[in-house]
Amino acid sequence: NIQGLARQYPIRIPPWYSIILRTLLILEGLALSRDRDFKLLESAYPYIIRVLLKADSPDLQRTLKDVILYPNNGTLRWP
Repeated sequence: NIQGLARQYPIRIPPWYSIILRTLLILEGLALSRDRDFKLLESAYPYIIRVLLKADSPDLQRTLKDVILYPNNGTLRWP
């Protein structure tokens, strides 16, 4: 529960992040009501990779590496 964690620890979640997260949860709920096997992250994976590939930021490039490669052996993760 994000709200519980936010109360327990002194963190602040930006309003735009909360809105995006809430929207994604609503969309996932709608998709799951039509298809119980729907996987949001699996569906969003190609978009996430495209965004990370276009990024010039070293932090985002590291994130891309973490997302597409297994940390223990460096092989490619692919659904």
